[in-house]
Amino acid sequence: MLMNPLIALAFSPSPLKSVGHYCVNLINRHMREKQTEEVHETDRKISLRWKVLQVLGAILIGLGLLIDWPAPSETNLPDTSSFLVIVGALVGVAGLLLALRRE
Repeated sequence: MLMNPLIALAFSPSPLKSVGHYCVNLINRHMREKQTEEVHETDRKISLRWKVLQVLGAILIGLGLLIDWPAPSETNLPDTSSFLVIVGALVGVAGLLLALRRE
């Protein structure tokens, strides 16, 4: 049977000890709830980050493959299409690794 904490305090042999236990239990419960909320918030943020990385990687690869970019003006620079495809692939792999780390 659940009792009101104040009634339990009135009939306990040591009211100060009971108040202390009640406060500690209340603080512990609050801390567990806060940690659970923080874990859910962190999971939500990680989920959003890997999805954004995947979309960004796909956009970069699409830009590299679908648009006809002019040749580079200097010979030592990489072709824009190749550069965008490589960067897009790296960003996509980073998103996949983040998704796998989450699980």
